[in-house]
Amino acid sequence: MAMTDDQWYETEQGKAADSFVETAIALSIVLASAEVGAMVTDKLGPLFDWLMTNGESLGAPAEGIEDIRASKRYLDMLKPELAAAVRYSLIVIGACSAIEGFIEQFIKSRIRDEPSQLDGTDFDAVTAAQRRSVSDPTDAEQVLDAQYRVIKGSPTKGLKRADPKPPPHDGFETMLSTVGRGGPTPPMVARDVNNAYVLRNVWAHNAGYADGNFTANAPAALSVPVGALVTVTRGDAQRYLSVIMTYGMIVANRERNYHGLGPIPMTGKPGETEWGLAYHSLYT
Repeated sequence: MAMTDDQWYETEQGKAADSFVETAIALSIVLASAEVGAMVTDKLGPLFDWLMTNGESLGAPAEGIEDIRASKRYLDMLKPELAAAVRYSLIVIGACSAIEGFIEQFIKSRIRDEPSQLDGTDFDAVTAAQRRSVSDPTDAEQVLDAQYRVIKGSPTKGLKRADPKPPPHDGFETMLSTVGRGGPTPPMVARDVNNAYVLRNVWAHNAGYADGNFTANAPAALSVPVGALVTVTRGDAQRYLSVIMTYGMIVANRERNYHGLGPIPMTGKPGETEWGLAYHSLYT
């Protein structure tokens, strides 16, 4: 069904896409502010030293100077490379959470729009079993949650996830194909979505220290031995946030194309990047 841009942004899919882009922009702002935080942290050490030396003569209470001394001890224990990696890894973790939330809302909205699209598929029988696992089978949202768990590959009640688990991008595409919205992704975008999750997982699940899973899947630029700290730079955070944002826009564009609309514009500096050029290549 043909729509205008304004009409599309009023649909559930359009609202989900809009929220996703807003979250990505917010993460970009947080990324920029992380640099300010780093500069403040760098200046705190000398400031604390000065206050400990001169605070008493300036009339500062003894307990206040002791608090500063304790803070300085903690600051001295904080390794700069660890502090930076923590700041920037949180951006990557946030970006991965944002794309997961967007795809969940996108798929659920497609099922709400066309519930019959799962009829007669492998998911039909499985979701029938899932309906029996919810507390209220007449609650449409509970049933929808059960259907989504099956599509995601994490059902309950003895239904097992396929093993081995596919790379994140491939998993997303399999999920999207169940509601008719799978499609092509530029290879470098698919690759870096997967790389973002390699980085996300080692920080979310292993405090940033490389394990066997990380070393087996990490790109060469991030590779470190097992047990070593996986550093994350501002450039890493910017790259993976941008690539995940690009992938989300590609998914949204599949729904826009269905309604006769062109792709979401990517202009300015983002459009001139490697992933920006790959994005444009899909639509020219």
